[in-house]
Amino acid sequence: YILRGQIYAALGERDRATEALERAIRLDPTNDFAIMRLGVVDYGDGRTESALARFQRAIELNPESKWAYLWRGIVYSESSDLSKARDALNKALKLDPRFDLALYNLGWIELKEQKKNYATAEQLFRRALAVNPAYKEALYGLGMVYGYQKEYQVARGYLSNALELDPGFLTAWKWRGIVNYELGEFEAALDDFSTGLELDPSSADLFVRRARVAILQDAHQKALSDLQFARKFDPENPRIYLYLAQVYQTLGQANLALEEVNKAIDLNPRYGDAFGLKGDLHAAMDEGRESAIEAYRMALDVTSYRPERFAIPLAQLLRANDQSEEALVELMQIVEEARDSAEFWLEIVYASIAAGKFSKAAEALKEYVRIAPASDKIPELERLIRM
Repeated sequence: YILRGQIYAALGERDRATEALERAIRLDPTNDFAIMRLGVVDYGDGRTESALARFQRAIELNPESKWAYLWRGIVYSESSDLSKARDALNKALKLDPRFDLALYNLGWIELKEQKKNYATAEQLFRRALAVNPAYKEALYGLGMVYGYQKEYQVARGYLSNALELDPGFLTAWKWRGIVNYELGEFEAALDDFSTGLELDPSSADLFVRRARVAILQDAHQKALSDLQFARKFDPENPRIYLYLAQVYQTLGQANLALEEVNKAIDLNPRYGDAFGLKGDLHAAMDEGRESAIEAYRMALDVTSYRPERFAIPLAQLLRANDQSEEALVELMQIVEEARDSAEFWLEIVYASIAAGKFSKAAEALKEYVRIAPASDKIPELERLIRM
């Protein structure tokens, strides 16, 4: 019955797996392995608390059950309780110092920490490979260690090695595609994402990633097709609607772009990029200035990443409305976040000059020169400030 349960679980027939394993437990209520396997099925069905209770029962029956400790660690890791996960996995490793699955999952805990521990993660993945040289997931883990550190060439090598071991390794295709994208090797990225889609034709994420490459290649109809497929498989994903809006914007279909960006905002009312694009769309329309100003302000309210992306066009619109003082107020609210942006300081120079605050313009110009000392705008800006 245990074997039957494992086979059904591997086939994804969890109800039958549960029935077989429960029957095994009725025959032998002290069979820790059957209880542990039933916990795994519970976890696959999303019954986390039940799974943890079964793993605990298996450990009580057999304190040397490395598998129960392993799965308890995996469940805690997926639940982001990294301290308990590490404790359980270390206990599994203490029972079997060559337990490659425990080493691998400990490596991922190091990568899930708020401050990733790259060196420790790499060491754990390498130890797992030393035990099992054909452990494709450990090679994938090494690829992620280097990918997170933006050492993309090295990351690609490890991911390619994983794919040599298993050409059907979907996750490795996806991440090698991402690495190729970051390297600017867009054709290679397209090939990887397309191979991934052959393995999983319903992956919304892969359709979105392939569409983003197509957008960069100005293949907007291909991008549109991929994004429409992605929407079919993941209709609640606001990112898909944002990218659809970007494609429609490029194709000159502003009304369709606005429809899509509003859908993105409906799904995620704190989606800064969507509000920013809405601002761009309104700014390009006749009589759209006030709506654009409102959208950019909403974007600033909900974003902390590079807020100057929205503050600069907002300030430009306010200056065009003869509201230069207000433009300066908006800009000064994000000085700390945008301190190293040349475009940000340039806009402060223009807004300060427009508001008649020439000493403030001179101070801002110093910051601009600090970041962009070779800019050909500097002489003209100096002339405007002296006027």
